[in-house]
Amino acid sequence: QQAVKLAPRDPDALVELGKALNILARYDEALVALHTARGIRSNDAELFTAIGIAEASLLRADDAEAAYRHAIALRRNFSLPYFNLGILLEQGNRLEELEALLNAARSAGVDMSDLTILDALLLRRRGELDAALKLAQGAPIFLPIVAELRAELIGQAADRLGDPVTAFAAFTEMNRLAAERPAARGVDKLEYR
Repeated sequence: QQAVKLAPRDPDALVELGKALNILARYDEALVALHTARGIRSNDAELFTAIGIAEASLLRADDAEAAYRHAIALRRNFSLPYFNLGILLEQGNRLEELEALLNAARSAGVDMSDLTILDALLLRRRGELDAALKLAQGAPIFLPIVAELRAELIGQAADRLGDPVTAFAAFTEMNRLAAERPAARGVDKLEYR
């Protein structure tokens, strides 16, 4: 916030403020900062990804999808908008579109290790639980939310495969990770200045 006060037209400062406000679950405020930045610099894939995150968090899936697709168009090999769009597609039960998105990411040269969890989600939704569990267990964690998502997927797959010990451990980890999120902890605003 200090950087924005000193340079209110600095798009980098506005994007960073928007990202911090997203972390704090202050999505409407994040969108104000991010749309201000968009008015200054409209060719930034990270900016549109952050807009998508705020829109998705406000349950505006269509706006989030448009922002993620715009980010992908701006930077075809940037994994984060593919990841976030993939989550939206999976949640919307749009599995064919998710598979097409993963294929497009491969063709664009995206680091597919960042999208391993999406492949695992797709396998789970198709009922290939053993393959989904194995893939999820080896999925790298490139964002904190991936660790939480991975733990949930492992728990669900293990439970359906009849492995209560693995399922319980995974769900315990998922809950621990969820409780550690800044918004869940009620983090003081000063921590993200």
